[in-house]
Amino acid sequence: MKKRKNILFILTDQQRADFCGCYGARWLKTPNIDKLASEGVLYKNAVTPSAACVPARASLLTGRSAIENRVINNAQWLRPDHSAMGVFTWPQILAEEGYHTVSIGKMHFYPWDISEGFQHRIIAEDKRHTGIQDDYTLFLQKHGYKRLHGSACEGYYEHLGAVISYLPEEMQIDRFVCNQTLEYLDMLNDEEIPFAMMVGFPGPHCPYDPSQEMMDKMPDADIPQPAPRTKTSDTFRPRNISDNSLGWNGVDLTNFTAEKAHKVRLHYSALIQAIDEYLGEIISKLKEKNIYDDTVIIFSSDHGDYLGDFGMAGKGHFYEGAIKIPMIVRDPATAPAEVEHPVSLTDTFNTILHFAGLNPADTLDTTTLAPFGPTTRAAVFGCIDQGWMLLDNQYKYCAYYNGVQELFDVAADKLEQNNLLEDANYAELAKEMRSELDRRVFAAISAGNIDNMAKEKLMDRSRTFSNPFNHHGWTRVYPHKVEN
Repeated sequence: MKKRKNILFILTDQQRADFCGCYGARWLKTPNIDKLASEGVLYKNAVTPSAACVPARASLLTGRSAIENRVINNAQWLRPDHSAMGVFTWPQILAEEGYHTVSIGKMHFYPWDISEGFQHRIIAEDKRHTGIQDDYTLFLQKHGYKRLHGSACEGYYEHLGAVISYLPEEMQIDRFVCNQTLEYLDMLNDEEIPFAMMVGFPGPHCPYDPSQEMMDKMPDADIPQPAPRTKTSDTFRPRNISDNSLGWNGVDLTNFTAEKAHKVRLHYSALIQAIDEYLGEIISKLKEKNIYDDTVIIFSSDHGDYLGDFGMAGKGHFYEGAIKIPMIVRDPATAPAEVEHPVSLTDTFNTILHFAGLNPADTLDTTTLAPFGPTTRAAVFGCIDQGWMLLDNQYKYCAYYNGVQELFDVAADKLEQNNLLEDANYAELAKEMRSELDRRVFAAISAGNIDNMAKEKLMDRSRTFSNPFNHHGWTRVYPHKVEN
C-alpha cells in the first residue's frame, strides 16, 4: 500500500494577508512564504469566518461555524463532551485513522493542556499568558529567564506595544516553536506511520516585540497607511479602545496617530520576517529528511490585525485587515495555481481529510479547497459575538451587535470607505444578501442546538399509546448526536 502523505499545518497568529510578499507587500522580505506560494496553490481571497483567536481555532478544528460550535468569543471553548455528541476535531479523526498527530506551539485550547486529538503536544501558548506553566515557560526558566508581560519592555505604553523584546532571539517564543518542530522532525525515522502536525506560531500577535536581532533585519520602510476612520467604524472604536485598555494589553488607543501606526506596522513586519526565516528552516529540515515531497504543507493564520485601520487595533469585526489571511497549500502532486474566489479558514478541515484519504464531512461551513475538491465556494459566512458577515466574490454584507450594518464592494473599495447601504441603487442587492445572511444564521443556530433536542422527530408525529413519550418514566436522550 502506498504510504499516505504527511500533513503539516503551519498557523501563525493574527497575520493579515497583505503583509506577505506574495500578497503584494514590497517593504518586507518573506522569501520562504513566497517560494511556498510559487510551488503550491495561493488563495488570493482567503478569509477567517471569525476575527478572534479562539472562535477561529475552534472552527478550523471542527469545520463548523462559531455559532454551531457555540464558541463566539475568546472566553469560550468547545464543550468537553463534544465527541459524545458526534463532533470530532480533525486531529481526532486522523489519529483514529492511523496518523501520528502532533501539535507544537500555540493552540489556544481551554484548558490549555488538553489534547483535542493531538497525541503529542509541545506547548507555547499565547504571549499574553504570562503565568502559564507550559513548555515554553519551563524552557525560559531553565535558561534563567522569566515570561513577562510586554509592558516589561521599554516604551511599551508609549508605542502601543511596539517594542524591542527583553529576550534575545534564541529565547523568543517563535524561535522556540521552530526549534521544537525541527527536533521533532529530526526524531523521525523511516517508519510507515505518517504524521499530521500543526505548528502554531504565537507571532506576529501583539505585543509587537521582535528581538533586536530581528529588528536589525527590518529597516524603516514605506508601509501603507491605515484605512481612514468612517462614520460606521467610529461606532466600534469605543469598545475597541476599552478592550485594549484592559490588563491583557493595557494600551490607550484614543490617539492612534499615523506615526504610532507606522511603528506598530514596522515591528509587526519584523515578526513576520522572523517567522518566514523559521518556515525556511522547517522546509530545509523536511528536505534534509527526504520527506518534503511526501508532505502536504498548509500555511495560514487564524485572523488578521487592524494595525491602526479605522483607528483600531487587533480584530473583532469583519473589516479586511481583520479577516483577510494568507492561505497556501502545497501538495507535491498538484501544479502551482492561484485561486481568486473567496475561501474560508474552515475549509482546511475537509481539505485535511482529503489529503488523509478520508471522506469529507457534510457540514455547513467546510468544503474541500479547489483544486483538490470538486466544488467552488460561492460565499463565506462569518460570525462572532460582535456580528455576522456574508462575503462573495465582490460584495460583503455585515450586521453588528450595535445595530450597524455595512455593505461594501470590496473589489473596488479596498479600504471600505463607502457603505453602499446609503446608496438606493444597491437596495435590492442588500436585501438579497441580508436574506441569505439570515438564512445562514438560522441554519447555524439550529445545527448548534441539535444536542438539546428533547423529542425525536418521528416521536413528535406519533399519537399512538405505544409512543414512549406518553408514559411515566420516559427518559430524555442527552446529548443528541450530530448527524453529519
